[in-house]
Amino acid sequence: MSLDELREQASSQAFLEPAREPAPRRQYRERRFLGLTAFQRFFVSLLLFLIICMVGSFFLLVTQRVVLPFLN
Repeated sequence: MSLDELREQASSQAFLEPAREPAPRRQYRERRFLGLTAFQRFFVSLLLFLIICMVGSFFLLVTQRVVLPFLN
């Protein structure tokens, strides 16, 4: 290619055409369970776990399956 051809190509309308706009993306929709964020779900599940552990321990003490040494 000669320099003249490059100049003609650079001054042509096809070269000066604006770039195409990319297709619009679908907006990211944050998925929430019961309207809670991830940290809130973690905190609720942690509290639920601790409550279940405490109730289970209490049940074992009440049914005398486990005896604490200082209660003898």
